[in-house]
Amino acid sequence: MISRRKIISRSLDNLDAIGQEEQEEDVWHDREKLFRDHINEVLSKWEQIDDEIWAKIIVFEKNRRVAKAYARSSVITINGSKNGFDGVRIGLNGFDNPMRDAETKVIKKSIGDGFKIKMDDTGNIFIKRYGKSSIYVNSTSQGNEETVIGGDIIQMPQMSLTAATSARLFDMKKFQTNINREFARTYPERGRLERQCLSAVSLVKSNNNLINSPVWILVVNVVAMDMLRSRLQTIPKSLDAMGMRVPLTNSSEDPYSTIESQVGLIYPTPAASDDSQNSQHSSNSSKGRRSIFSAAFLNEGPYVPKPDYESGGSLTPIYADKKRQKSSGSQQRKKQDDPYYCGLLARIPNFIKSSKQPCPGGASKPKKEPKISRKISAQHQQQQFLQPAQPIPIATFHHSYFPYKLYPPQHRLSQSQMSLWDARSLISAHE
Repeated sequence: MISRRKIISRSLDNLDAIGQEEQEEDVWHDREKLFRDHINEVLSKWEQIDDEIWAKIIVFEKNRRVAKAYARSSVITINGSKNGFDGVRIGLNGFDNPMRDAETKVIKKSIGDGFKIKMDDTGNIFIKRYGKSSIYVNSTSQGNEETVIGGDIIQMPQMSLTAATSARLFDMKKFQTNINREFARTYPERGRLERQCLSAVSLVKSNNNLINSPVWILVVNVVAMDMLRSRLQTIPKSLDAMGMRVPLTNSSEDPYSTIESQVGLIYPTPAASDDSQNSQHSSNSSKGRRSIFSAAFLNEGPYVPKPDYESGGSLTPIYADKKRQKSSGSQQRKKQDDPYYCGLLARIPNFIKSSKQPCPGGASKPKKEPKISRKISAQHQQQQFLQPAQPIPIATFHHSYFPYKLYPPQHRLSQSQMSLWDARSLISAHE
């Protein structure tokens, strides 16, 4: 008999086995997912990022992330040195990658002086090539979307930079125009604007598929994300037929605002209004990254619902929660002192750290073996030095009764050997 349930269950088991393949860490196979993950990574650490950070720079070798660092200095040099990251320059040959292929090794040797990126006072990012090797700018937007790359770069063949010529990698005026144009649409999409906050630069060699480029850099514009973040919180949201506020995009979650703040907007309660007023005063005293484009970013107080007195349980008052928030502020300050979020240190993936760590059992033995061999050789030399050069002669009647005189004074002959020698000598003499 044929059972439909058995056939379907077997097919589902095969699908589950296929979907359970482990994804390798710091490796991406889809360009859009790579962009989305790095944008969400910056947003998740937004409160820990120092206010003077203007970009996050990620180093890639094809589809593998090798290092990441925050840019604090207004000018960042990216070249082929072995210095790693020191806050001002990034040496691409200073980061290890045990999975590096032969093509990438050849490309990294020919990077040379590389290029520099700089942000001016108005938020524009400029790029200038200094080395002999080619530098290519890659668009992070889709084919039918607007871009924020400068017109001077777009006019170049394959968007290849000219040596010793400054070009505009990110145009702030274009970005502001694209924001206004996007929110004027019936169905604005936040993802289009977020992709414009990214800039990709390939070194020596470029590829139509960005994640197949041997060595390339991804720049996350933190200033542009700050502007977009503040703009999303200040624009008037559309209303549905019932007069309730709905998000701008089709997604059910807005990463730029908390769920509690949205609930406070939909259902304004006295507790929510009081808490929003108190949060404005408390946020002014707290430290962290604050938007420079709008003061509405300060209104981030959590929504506290009314207590349910019918439940009969003991509930902590609201002011107790505020005290906890103040105590947690000191912990956030400690996180902000991290040199990585201050733009002074780079981080490398875990697979590189694990490859650098030596084996626990195999590293100590080779170090001890030469020490032991040295000790044995030293003892052997001492024994050779103490022993006579000639072999011990056999006692005969030709020898004297005191054979110890035949040996040098450094030779040590035990008492038992002396008595045995004397006995054999006497016997041989009387024969």
